[in-house]
This record gives sequence, structure tokens and C-alpha cells, in this order.
Amino acid sequence: MIKDLALTRKQSEVKKKARQLSINYLNKNAFGIDKNASFPVENIQKIGASGLLSLGIPESKGGFSNDVYATMLALEEFAKGCPSTAMSCLMHYSILPVVATLVNEEQEKRFIQPIVAGKWLGSASMSEPGTGSRLWHMTSYATQKNDSYIINSFKSFCTSNNFNNFYLVPVRVHKNAKSNELSIFIVESTNKDIQVIGEWDGMGLRGTSSNPVHFKNCNVPSINLLGDTENAFPLLLTSVLPLYLLGLSTVYLGIAQRAFEGAIAHIEKKVYVDDDGKASAIETVQRYIGEMQVAISTVRNSIYKLAKTLNGFTSYLDQLYQANLLKESLDKVQSDSFFIELAEVKVAACEMAIEVTNKAIQICGGMGYVRGHIVEQCYRDARAGSIMGPSDDIMKVLIGKRVLGYPFPWED
Repeated sequence: MIKDLALTRKQSEVKKKARQLSINYLNKNAFGIDKNASFPVENIQKIGASGLLSLGIPESKGGFSNDVYATMLALEEFAKGCPSTAMSCLMHYSILPVVATLVNEEQEKRFIQPIVAGKWLGSASMSEPGTGSRLWHMTSYATQKNDSYIINSFKSFCTSNNFNNFYLVPVRVHKNAKSNELSIFIVESTNKDIQVIGEWDGMGLRGTSSNPVHFKNCNVPSINLLGDTENAFPLLLTSVLPLYLLGLSTVYLGIAQRAFEGAIAHIEKKVYVDDDGKASAIETVQRYIGEMQVAISTVRNSIYKLAKTLNGFTSYLDQLYQANLLKESLDKVQSDSFFIELAEVKVAACEMAIEVTNKAIQICGGMGYVRGHIVEQCYRDARAGSIMGPSDDIMKVLIGKRVLGYPFPWED
């Protein structure tokens, strides 16, 4: 494709690796993962062996690449093969840049090296029952005790639990701290004080193992505290959240593309016996295909445009952080229209995925409605996007606040 010619060598390498993994492993395992609600262990192992689990970690620290564009290329390919695998990778990728930024020399050896080796999978643990998808507000906290911290935190949805190696857990610095006074911990999944609640049985994305997790009187060594409290909230807001929103949009882009290709494969084989007419020759079908193609391409163009912007934005944030100016520059940074564009693309991608998968079922007819058909699975997978935190409704409110001149909730 002509677009691929514009990719850098590293981006081309990432896309090629991700596509091969998607075709050779992810797609072949996707049906069983969805049917049995089983975590994609083999898929993650193959991605780790390829080196792509370290996307988001700079090459200077041994990572494959910290190019956001490359990460989005990988996520789209993964989602076209197995949406559950892609979502698990997204939650992992979202936290890697902030981990790589905050680790000291000792922590780099302990936490970064296993990720670079393809052995460690992480998970963001942010949403809480009392605040839902308002990810910027947390009520849980940590209490220092000798050379460790005691964390009491109930997190609503933690992807990959029971199969991950660590959680990134942001909590308030103490019980009475403000919501923007946070500490960020790496909590290893071997910690005996972690309680995973129940079994995951979602309508879609059935392989993500996204149960609630209770860090109950969880004893965490001081070495697992990342950075300082001054920069924790600003980094979550300007690093983790933008990458997560763009990555989430990309996963739903991949799900829509998967349904689109599945619908085309179905309709091209269908011939009516009464007149030997091809179903693909029906104008209504052609119109649906055209509408789906326009919707997918429009969102894809927005995502990759923003990926390039996020690369530059990340570099700018790193300079502010290194100069110890991030916190005092936060108001200026978050007033940039870039944050609104990220919110817009998240809403657009999730609504597009629902629209496209719905039309894919309409095209495929009764067979597309049958459990196990690729478009049926994609329809269920796509439905999660609009309610995943921050939900589309909350995103629209934030957009409206900014347009009308009201402050964001965390600015009050």
C-alpha cells in the first residue's frame, strides 16, 4: 500500500511483525478464546517472544520502540486477529512510558528488564466503584509503614488479572489527601495480599480477564514506589490517559476492520439459487459496504494523525518533566486542543465500531447472528467501547465543558 511507504523502517518492522502474529496465531486462537472466555496466554507469549511487548519503552532502555505510531500499528493488527489479545496489550502498553520515565536505576533492572525480555505483562488499575469511569478521581490510599506501604484499594476492572505479572496502582498519598495528590506503585501479582474477585464472563472481549481486584491491606515494599508524588497526577493525566484513549480507539478500529473483512468474505461467497445472482451485486449491500469503508477510513486517518501528534507531545512532556516543570505547566498543557481531539476520536471510534459491526450483521443476515460467526463476535466486542472508562457519555460532557468554557472536574 502507498501509505506503508511513508512508514519509517521501525514502523514497517512493527507492522510486519504484528500482522504475521495476527495471521499465524491470534486469528487462529480467537474463536476458542471467545467461546471459552479463556485468557490468550499463547498469543501473549508469542508477542513477548517477538519483542513487541516492550513497545512504549525507549530503545535506550532496551525497548523495541517508544514510537506511539508504531504502537498503534501493532494494536490495530492485533485487534484484527483477536480483540481480547489486543485489549490486554493496550492495558500493558498504556502504562509502559510512565514506568520507563519514573524508574530509578535499581527499579529499571527489576521492572523494565523483564518487560524488555518479553516475560512480563502489566495492567493499569485505575477505575474504582465509587467513581466509575471518572478515572481521574480515586478514593483509595496508601499508608507508609517502616520500609513499606500498606495499600487499601478496590479497583473495579483490571485487565489480565490472574495472568499478568504486575499492576500499576495509583492511590492517594494518604487517607485525607486531595484527589490529585497521588502515589504510583508497581504491585507484583505474586503479592499474597491481592484478591481477584470472581471470574470474568463478559458479553464481549471474553478473554481479557477483567475482574475487580482488591488490594486489601496490601504490603508493598518501598522499592515499588515510582517517582515522587508531585508528578504522579500530572503524568497519569498527560501520559497514561492520552496513550490509553488513542490505543482504545485503535483497538475498536481493528475490531471494525475485522467485522468489515468478515462481512465481505461472507457476502462474496453467497449466490442465490433462484437466479444465480451474487449477493455482492445487490446495490443495498454495496451501499452498506461503502458506508462502512468511509466510516472506518475516517476514524483511521484521525487516529494516525493524532499518533504523530502524540509523539511530539510526549517529547515535550519529557522535557518538562526533566526540567521539573511538569506540575506547574499542567494547566497550560491540558488547555491544549489536543486533549479534546483525543476525547473526540475515542467517541468516534467506539460509535463507528458499533455502527460497522451492526451493518456487518445486517449484510450477513441470519448466519451473522449465529454464535461463533466472526461478525457476531465483533458485534459483542464492539459494544464494550462506549462504556469503557472514560465512557463516551463522560467524554462528551468533558468536550462540552471545554467548548463552553467550564473547567474540567479535576480542575475545580
